[in-house]
Amino acid sequence: MVRKLWVGLLLFAASGAASSYSSLYFFGDSLSDTGNVFQATSLISAVTLGFIPVQPASPPYYQGRFSNGPVWTELVAQRLGMPDTARPAGMALGGLGSLPGTGNNYAIGGARTGFGGALGPLDSLIPTGLLAQTQFYLSQNGGVADPDALYFVLGGGNDLRDIAAITDPTAQLQSAAQAASYLAYSVFTLYNAGARNFLMANGPDIGFIPESIAAGRIEAGILASQYFNFYLDYYRNVLSAFPGVDIQYFDLFGFYNNIIVDTVAGGPTYGFTSLTPCITPGPGVPSCDQSVFFDSIHPTSRMHDLVGNAVADQIIASTGAVSSRFSDASISAAVHAPEPSTTIGCATVLIFLVVRQARKRKRLPEA
Repeated sequence: MVRKLWVGLLLFAASGAASSYSSLYFFGDSLSDTGNVFQATSLISAVTLGFIPVQPASPPYYQGRFSNGPVWTELVAQRLGMPDTARPAGMALGGLGSLPGTGNNYAIGGARTGFGGALGPLDSLIPTGLLAQTQFYLSQNGGVADPDALYFVLGGGNDLRDIAAITDPTAQLQSAAQAASYLAYSVFTLYNAGARNFLMANGPDIGFIPESIAAGRIEAGILASQYFNFYLDYYRNVLSAFPGVDIQYFDLFGFYNNIIVDTVAGGPTYGFTSLTPCITPGPGVPSCDQSVFFDSIHPTSRMHDLVGNAVADQIIASTGAVSSRFSDASISAAVHAPEPSTTIGCATVLIFLVVRQARKRKRLPEA
C-alpha cells in the first residue's frame, strides 16, 4: 500500500536547485533539539510545582540540549551564516495552544517520525513527531513554505530503538517501512506547501549505541537501521523526481560507523577512544572529549561538532554559493562512507570489535 502511494506521487524529473538560501529550518528529534523540550517541560514543571521534572536536566545536560554542549544544528547554522535559525521555534501544545520560540528549529527530543513519541500517553493530546512539527511550522506561516529556504528533515533514531526491540521479523520490517514513509511524507508535505530545498539523512546505526550494547541488541539494532535506511532511500529517490526539488542526502549511518571503527581501533583519526557514556564522571569513565557518547543514546558535543562540520561542508560544496565563516575549524574531517555492498561485512567486523572492547574492560557501557 505504501509503495503504491509513493509510486503514484512520481511526477517529472527535477530541475535546477536554488543557488542560495533565504533561511534554514530544522525538523527532528533530540539530536537536533536546541531547547524545545526544555522550554516545554520547564513550563509544565512550574505549573505542576515540580511534579513533572524539567528535561533534559541541566546540569548535567547543557542548556536544554541532549548533550554536554552545542549540537550539530547550531554549528551548521553558524557555518552557513544564519546562527539564529538554530534557536528553538517552539511547539504546538494541542488544546493548550502553543509555546513560542525565537528561531526556526522545530525539532523535539523524543520525537518519532509520525505524530507522537516524546510524551508517551500524552501524544494524542500534544503531538510531537516530525509530522506534527511540519504541521506546526505551516500553521505559523499560513500554510506556505518558503521556496528559497533550506529544510533539514532528520529523524528516525527513536523509531529505530523501538524497532530493535521488536522480536517478530515481519513486524520489524513493517515498522521500519512505516517510520521511513512518515519521514518522507514530512518532506512531501513541505514540498506541497512550496518548499524546494531539503537535506535529509539516513538513520544512524543504533546497533552500536551504548543502550543497544548493554541490552545485547547489537544485531537487532543494525538490522533495524538497515531496514529503515533501505526504505528511506527508496522514498528519497521518489521525492527526488519531483519538479524543481533539490534533495541533499547525508550518510549519517556511514559517518557514525566510520567513527566507531576508528574508536575501537584506538582513535588514530578522530581521537575518540571509548563508546562508554561520559555523563557521570568516575573511575574508568572517559572524558567527554574521548567518548563518542554522552549518555546511553546521545552523542557528545564533540561528536556533534564532527557531524555539523561534515553536513556544512557537504552543503557548501554542493551549492558553491555559501562560504564558511569558520574555515579554520580544525575539527572538520573527510569521511569516506562504505559502499552499500560492504555494509553487512563492516557490521560484522564492528560487532566483533565492540564486543571485544567491552569484554576487555570487563563491563559493557552503562546506560
